[in-house]
Amino acid sequence: MRWVAWVPPLIIAVAFAGDFVIPGGYWSSTPLLVAAAPIAAAVSSLRVTVLTAVAAAAAGAGDVYERFQLHRRHFDGVLTAVVIAGLVAVASALVRHRRELALAAVRDVAAAAQRAVLPRPSASVGPFTVAVRYEAADDAAEIGGDLYAVQDTRWGVRFLVGDVRGKGMGAVGAVALLLGAFREAADTAPDLAALVRSLEHSLRREGERRGGDRSIDAVEGFTTALVGETSPDGALLRFAMLGHPPPLLLDRSGHARWLADWEGDLPLSTNLDAPPPRIHRVELPSEALLLLVTDGVTEARNAAGEFYDPVARLAGRRFRTPRQLVDWVAEDVHRHTVGRRGDDMAMLAMRCPAP
Repeated sequence: MRWVAWVPPLIIAVAFAGDFVIPGGYWSSTPLLVAAAPIAAAVSSLRVTVLTAVAAAAAGAGDVYERFQLHRRHFDGVLTAVVIAGLVAVASALVRHRRELALAAVRDVAAAAQRAVLPRPSASVGPFTVAVRYEAADDAAEIGGDLYAVQDTRWGVRFLVGDVRGKGMGAVGAVALLLGAFREAADTAPDLAALVRSLEHSLRREGERRGGDRSIDAVEGFTTALVGETSPDGALLRFAMLGHPPPLLLDRSGHARWLADWEGDLPLSTNLDAPPPRIHRVELPSEALLLLVTDGVTEARNAAGEFYDPVARLAGRRFRTPRQLVDWVAEDVHRHTVGRRGDDMAMLAMRCPAP
């Protein structure tokens, strides 16, 4: 829409040209000159608005001088209208400019919070190459309730992708708590079931600390999570689905499939006395791509209410790197929803090692 910025100067040019081409009895440039600055305030910067207001006032004064030989009454009426419109437009542009500066400051703070709470992992973790993509539902916040983490340990590469109930800055505290618990437990838990129990206990302890009881609402409510680990050589994947979508595997031939049915265990923080989670085991093909997503991807809808289906959309496609995969899926989700998303979206992609 860059062409919109050319509308105010085009209006002044038309007004100026009309004064020379069309006889005075049939033409008045005043309406165009009055409209130029307000339009600039709506579509252009503060500087462009000021320049447009000055140009419109100069053109109005020249028009009056040329046509009416400085008849005082008409001169005051025409030029006053143009000047008042210009001043109002400049004031409006100034207010918008200050709001944009405030929003930019909020974005900077949110970006710093995201880097602190949800840092981007290294491009290489253990034997895997890794890429992430995060988009918050709140455009001004840049961070919300979705989370990811990947960590190399003596047991292999362990990862977490989750979704805390809630959106925006209200969920950031629970995200920070869960990520901190994962980073500690990933290095100490002897197996995947113990890692899940550690995450559950961390959330429940914080809930009791904040709420003084065992209410699951004390820390933003339940959290869906996909917790997994690979063998040290990257050939075997083990994972637990806690109310979360399963991993998606895209092999070198372009065949995409979910690695488990969608019937997982209960989310975190819903039942402390629940039985141990079911652990799924899958052998990973060499150089295949593993994609872990939150429901901001799988529950994205188009205008017809149809959910986004990563398996169908990825069928037959090949990507050389995890970065290409997550970027393509994010752009494809935007195409599917035409930019109308109501939930945070996080993705973690891992490329399996070569044989």
